[in-house]
Amino acid sequence: MRSQGSALIRVGLAALLFCSLITQGKVCLGQTTSSETHPEKLDEYSNLPTDDEAAHLDLFADRLFKQPKLRGQIVAYSDLGIPRGCYLRRIHGIAHYLTNARGIETNRIAVIDGGYKEQLSTELWLIPEWANPPTPIPKLPPPSVNISSAYKFDVECLDCSEAVGLTLYGLDDGLLFYAEALRKQSGARGLIIVRPDIDVSLRHVLNEARKTKRLLVKRYGIAASRVTIKSAHSRNDGTAVAEMWVIPAGTKFPTTMAR
Repeated sequence: MRSQGSALIRVGLAALLFCSLITQGKVCLGQTTSSETHPEKLDEYSNLPTDDEAAHLDLFADRLFKQPKLRGQIVAYSDLGIPRGCYLRRIHGIAHYLTNARGIETNRIAVIDGGYKEQLSTELWLIPEWANPPTPIPKLPPPSVNISSAYKFDVECLDCSEAVGLTLYGLDDGLLFYAEALRKQSGARGLIIVRPDIDVSLRHVLNEARKTKRLLVKRYGIAASRVTIKSAHSRNDGTAVAEMWVIPAGTKFPTTMAR
């Protein structure tokens, strides 16, 4: 009888301890963990060298491979000093890297433009099935655009290359965003300014600009009469570039842009 009573006491104590752990949230019965039901911010970083950023993205891709029911979401924030087109090519270039270089299915990666912060910022989120994605929290209002002044939408390097491609390089890759900017302002014109350098001739950069114009016309339906090409002096850093400007209706091309 004594041994039976001792066994009952031990069972009772174990039950009390188990209930205590449940109350404290250390044991869950038939419930999923919060990481399975809520988005998880896996990583956050600001402007990094390409190889360092690729390392962050590789860890992101590894988690997505290991947990195939999760979706990946890139929430990016621009700073006020980055031309809009450069920023868009960058954040969509990250998605391109994850799908094309790392093999993540396209339908598992989403890119969200979160607005503006004091500095460029990228968040990598893991989204469980059925969970709502996170809501971006910008820190700064969007910059005001003077519709009566020309503004530089994008700047693309014509003689740059990355060991790891994290930005949509090539004038054709980023034209989608430039074309959208021109379509939003139906009366605006596009101005492509090319700047050669020592290694890239004026003839070459002009040919690149002409290819760009043809793509805008044929692929994106921008009227040829709305796009003008001009050349300008080389940059101080010696980089050959193509600048894509938006010129609102009624605005003259500033003479300081062209050579």
